[in-house]
Amino acid sequence: MTPPLFSVANVTKTYVAKEGPVLKVASLQIPRGEVVALIGYSGSGKTTLLNLLATLEQPDLQNGDPGPAPSIQLMADPSGRAEDLLHISGQRRQQLRSTFGFIFQQGY
Repeated sequence: MTPPLFSVANVTKTYVAKEGPVLKVASLQIPRGEVVALIGYSGSGKTTLLNLLATLEQPDLQNGDPGPAPSIQLMADPSGRAEDLLHISGQRRQQLRSTFGFIFQQGY
């Protein structure tokens, strides 16, 4: 079985202007080589999830929560070697951002 392209676990994202988290992901795997559509109501966290995968944003910190740590993994190659996207260098972050392409709803 081929490992997923992205693996996300225990990720929450809250914005100051919102009442409660905008995104809560207990576990999500995005398959390699598949077309994936994110569908949901406005404000349901679709763009936030993409921003987290592209390292444009960081998830909420645990703040002493004893639960499992947030994890966003990129399976860099089909062999299953994972790269922790929450702890990468600025140079590596720039490399990844030049690899992924997004069409943003705001027209950036």
